[in-house]
Amino acid sequence: MNNLEPGTVIYAFRDHLPDDFFLTKIFPPAKYLLTPYKHFGVYAGNDEVIHFAPDKTKLEYLYQPDDPVIIVHKVAMKDFLGSADRVFTKKFPNNRKALEIILKNRIKNKNLLTQVFNEIDSSNYKFFSAEETLARAEEWIGEQGAKQKKYNVIINNCEHFAVWCKTNVIYSDQVSHFYNILLS
Repeated sequence: MNNLEPGTVIYAFRDHLPDDFFLTKIFPPAKYLLTPYKHFGVYAGNDEVIHFAPDKTKLEYLYQPDDPVIIVHKVAMKDFLGSADRVFTKKFPNNRKALEIILKNRIKNKNLLTQVFNEIDSSNYKFFSAEETLARAEEWIGEQGAKQKKYNVIINNCEHFAVWCKTNVIYSDQVSHFYNILLS
């Protein structure tokens, strides 16, 4: 982990959802149906990661485990990894044209592709430096996610947050992949 630059968007493949994850409590088979999945965050340096997930250190978590407080917070790398054993870095295109080519290859549904491009247009896609990415992530510590939206696995999850910190766009490859399967 020492070769990671603070401000790098990282992810780890987790093999199952945690037992105490709210979706697992509502629908237990989700623990294995929605896996493996990528958990995203922004590397903060000193073996710490800023991510958008339940904060198990908060008193509210202890008293409301069925309705966890899901906020942006900093954790040790081992806590970020969960069931994973290593992290990967997410690569981003540094201009709009490269982004369009990548997305056209990933998103097969034209309506979804149009929606994603509208989001990119309205958000003014930017390629922030590692320092700017880290500053954007730190700005949201203690908040409920990018643009003050509450956690939602489909429209505002850990990947949306980390990608927004780097690009100013709220987007998730995992959700787009899910829609591709669902709509095909």
